[in-house]
Amino acid sequence: MNKKNEIIFQDENFIAVNKEPGICVFCSKDDFDDKNNLKNIIEQSVNQELFIVSSLDKDSSGIVIFAKNENSAELLRELFRDGKVLRKYIVLLSGTLENDEEIIEKKVLISRDEIQIMPYGQRVAVKYKVMEKFRGYTLIEAYPLTQIKRQIRLLFWSIGNPLAIDKEYSSGEPIFLSSFKRNYKMKEGVKEKPIISRLTLHCSEIEFEIPKLSDKKKYSLKAQMPKDFEITIKQMRKYYR
Repeated sequence: MNKKNEIIFQDENFIAVNKEPGICVFCSKDDFDDKNNLKNIIEQSVNQELFIVSSLDKDSSGIVIFAKNENSAELLRELFRDGKVLRKYIVLLSGTLENDEEIIEKKVLISRDEIQIMPYGQRVAVKYKVMEKFRGYTLIEAYPLTQIKRQIRLLFWSIGNPLAIDKEYSSGEPIFLSSFKRNYKMKEGVKEKPIISRLTLHCSEIEFEIPKLSDKKKYSLKAQMPKDFEITIKQMRKYYR
């Protein structure tokens, strides 16, 4: 169970944070708040300017990387652009997948405001492996093979298996324990709270080397799932097979 915005690794070149859901990495003007901006929070914690290398949607969780200087920022961004970073996501999807392991590949057209799947355009691809199956849901490991915004959410929506909760690509309805636990009872006058009500996506692992640095060390970063995601999976294992 992770601490809020826990620093999971840092050295002289970069810092890795396990972002909690509900915190912005890139904040729009309408959504900006010092207390809701991960970059500001971590800069205050380490008392220095940072440079964003990787990002996550506000309502997802997991590893976010910041560089500590411009040179490291450019080297790390280049690794991401060139597909030399292994990224593993834990994702809870709606429905059942046809295959237990596959690469989903599409073409997309990227405009200023949206990304659309088209018969032409830029390639986007994600490899996945099924971890567990529940009634009406599937837990997977997802490995992006390209570097496109919201690619996991978009690709699984395109095959009819969007994230279990995603306000943009599906209903966005939260998950309640009463929806799958038999004989579930609440105390009279008490309103049930959802066990999870945000994007069911967590960046759990990132691996890479920085060959242009003298140490050429291989970095393997891991981030624990937040409490809400962890509880949801445990309850599904118990009641929703």
